[in-house]
Amino acid sequence: MATYLETINRLVTFLFDSMPEFKGVISYSDTVADKRRALRDLMNLKRPGPLPESFLSAQDALLKYELSKQRIYSLRDITSTTISKVGLVKGDITKMAVDAIVDPASQTLLGCFVPGHYCVDNDIHSAAGLQLRNECYEIMKKQKGDEQPGHAKITKGYNLPCKYVLHTVAPRFKDRPSKKETSELLNCYLSCLELAMRMGLKSICFPALGVGEKGFSSKSAAKIAVNAVEEFLNEHDDAPVVVFCMKYDSDYQAYEELLG
Repeated sequence: MATYLETINRLVTFLFDSMPEFKGVISYSDTVADKRRALRDLMNLKRPGPLPESFLSAQDALLKYELSKQRIYSLRDITSTTISKVGLVKGDITKMAVDAIVDPASQTLLGCFVPGHYCVDNDIHSAAGLQLRNECYEIMKKQKGDEQPGHAKITKGYNLPCKYVLHTVAPRFKDRPSKKETSELLNCYLSCLELAMRMGLKSICFPALGVGEKGFSSKSAAKIAVNAVEEFLNEHDDAPVVVFCMKYDSDYQAYEELLG
């Protein structure tokens, strides 16, 4: 059986061989941590397309091994809030063992292609494996156009502890959000919840949508999210349990103020 380092070396070698233009661009030392970083960078850069079973088997074994060494959060670990069926946690959404997590996707749905960028979109694609990018590519090829803000698509979770990933695109703006952009952000939540119900899912985990480069402040985005979810839960007795998982302190504090 290959060791952890041997598996990383094998995957890095394959990706460099398939993307020779990045030799010398992605550099790393002989340390395990540096080689693992290089692997993530190369996976971020890999365009969608067929991959040999030998690569996928090694990639999946590596990601599953790494996951086994991490703390995985189930619904039992989530702090309850003042709203029934809504929980809040500060942490890594890729460690959530729920039916579905939500990916704050780009309009191509293909993930973040910026190596070393630790956005939630990149976190999810990196932890799921390259199969996720390939499935998103097939969805978008059939759609024949970019995903518009406020809609939702579903894929498998692959090497994530969740069963599925829901992909939604938040609107982007400068200065102040218009009514249209506010409505689109609200629809991100509603579309994901409606799709989860159609799929019979019992739990769904949202990150902070619309913040950062998209333009919404933590407080305004949290207010839209909580209002959308609360309204949906009030209208649907069989709606899934909702967890808000915040990566950053500022987002967590905004949700905590609203949810108690």
